[in-house]
Amino acid sequence: MWTWATVSRRPDGARGPLYRGGPVDLAELIAAWHQGGAADGFRLVPTEPRRDPERLVHATVALLRHRGLFRAFHPGSTLREHLGLARPAGRYAVTGGAAS
Repeated sequence: MWTWATVSRRPDGARGPLYRGGPVDLAELIAAWHQGGAADGFRLVPTEPRRDPERLVHATVALLRHRGLFRAFHPGSTLREHLGLARPAGRYAVTGGAAS
């Protein structure tokens, strides 16, 4: 049994509703939220930091990848490339005018 806190504020100061269940149930919940337009991303906080992240990666993420809801690679080698952002000009680059 896993316990994960997700995204909203709880009275005890933790973020998100408390989820208790296994990898298949968590994948189902994430898929339902995504398909319903409730969210396009998730922030999960494990209650057992030494145990839960490995289980999440090897089980839930694998199920989400199989459904096409979690990408296996990013198209760019940097975040800027991945988001399709142009590299800004350097601070001291000459732009259009004649240099004196």
